Amino acid sequence: MTTDARKMLPADTRFFVPVEGNFKLVTYDIMTTGSSLSDDLCSITAYSPVEDVSFSQHIMPYNNLSLGACRRYSLRIISNGRYRVLKDVRNNKVLDTKSDYMALVDFITYLRCMKGDSEGLILLAHDSRKFFSSLLLDVVNRFQLREEFCELVVGFANSYAIAEEKCAKPGRSLSLRTLATSLLTKEGDDPLDLSDRAKTAYLLVAKIFQMENAESGAGDETLTPEQVSQKLRPYSLDMDGVELETDEIRNFRKREESLLPLFSKMRSNRNDRQRSFILLRLLAHSNIDYEILTEIHEKGGMEAIHEVLRCTMDKEHAREIDELKHVFALHFDPEYKGQFKPDPLPNSAGNGNGNGQKQQQGQGGGRRFFRRRNSNKKTSGSSVTSGRNNSESQPGSPISDDGATTPPVAISVPSATTAIAAV
Repeated sequence: MTTDARKMLPADTRFFVPVEGNFKLVTYDIMTTGSSLSDDLCSITAYSPVEDVSFSQHIMPYNNLSLGACRRYSLRIISNGRYRVLKDVRNNKVLDTKSDYMALVDFITYLRCMKGDSEGLILLAHDSRKFFSSLLLDVVNRFQLREEFCELVVGFANSYAIAEEKCAKPGRSLSLRTLATSLLTKEGDDPLDLSDRAKTAYLLVAKIFQMENAESGAGDETLTPEQVSQKLRPYSLDMDGVELETDEIRNFRKREESLLPLFSKMRSNRNDRQRSFILLRLLAHSNIDYEILTEIHEKGGMEAIHEVLRCTMDKEHAREIDELKHVFALHFDPEYKGQFKPDPLPNSAGNGNGNGQKQQQGQGGGRRFFRRRNSNKKTSGSSVTSGRNNSESQPGSPISDDGATTPPVAISVPSATTAIAAV
C-alpha cells in the first residue's frame, strides 16, 4: 500500500493498535552504530512498569561506531588486530557483549516473561530520529525471528512524537533529558544511561497523560501502567504500519543519496556541509530526486526548476529556495559564475538594542571560545587529539559524513509529480 493510499483511509483504520484488549506496556531503548537502517545494534534495554523488571544487554556490532554514535553514547570499539571489545570511555571499562542474534533471543525471552497472560505487548521508546521500531523489526526479520516476535508484540509507540504533539513550544528541546528535567524534576546534570532512558520514557508519557487529565478536569491522580497503556493505543502502530514507515524511510534515503551530486561543491568546510544537509532534506521531503530535476531541466530549463521549487515548498522557505536556485545553476549551467549572498538570519539580528553584531563576534559565539580552550590545553602540556583520531569510527550514512545528526525538516508540500505535469 502506498503512502497516498494510506492517507485516504479513515483515521480508525490507519494501522493503529485496537482500543479493546488486554495489552501490557514495555519501554525499550537501543544504541546503534549510526543513524540509518543499515546500521547494527550495539545495545538494547527494556523496562516493564507492571512487573518493575529491567533488561539490558550490550552487543558487539560487526561495523565500527560512527563518530556521532561515539559522542552520543560515550562508547568506542577497541581492536588489537585479533579481538574487538566495546569500551565505555567515561570510566574506561570494557563491557560484556553478546552477538546480535543471542541478544535478540534473550530479549524475546524477556518479552515472553513480561507478556504473561495478556494478549500482547506495546513497545514504547523515546526516539527523536523515529527509526528505532523500523530498525528493530528489520533486525528481527533478518534473523528470521519475526514469528516469535509478533506473537508477543502487537505495536510500537514513540514518546517523542507524543511530546511533539502535546509539549512542543518554540525554542524548547524535546530530548529525553530536557523533558525529564522540566516535567519530572530530574537533575539535568546527571547522565541518563540506557536503562534509565527506558524507565524515564514511561514516566514521561505517564506525566504527559496525567497533565492532560488535569487540564480536562478528570483529576490529577497518578496513572497506573494499565491506564497509560490504554491512553497510548491511539498513538501506537501495528506491524503493518511500522513496515509502511520503513518503506518511507528507505525511499527517503534513496532520494537523499540521488541528490548528493548537486551539493558536491558545498563540501569545503563544516558550515557548508551542514547547510547542504538541510537543503538536501528539504528536497527529499518534497518528493524530489535527481532524476526528476534532470527531466525538468531537459524539458523547461532553469525556469521550470524554479517553478517546481515555488510550487512544492512553502513561502517560509524563501531563503532556502533562493539558495537552491544558486546550487542548481552551479550544477546544470557550467557557464554560471554567480555567487549566493544570503540575507542575515533572524536570530543574528541581536536582541533589539543594536548590539547583535558585537554579541555574534564575542566570546558567546562559541567557536572562538572552543579554539581558545583547546589552545590552553595544548600549552599546559596535555596532549589533545581529535575525536575522529581517537575512535575507529566510520561514516554511518553517506549523508552524515561528519557524524552529525540533523533532524528532518517537517514541511507539508504537494506532490512533485503534479508540478512536473504542470511544467
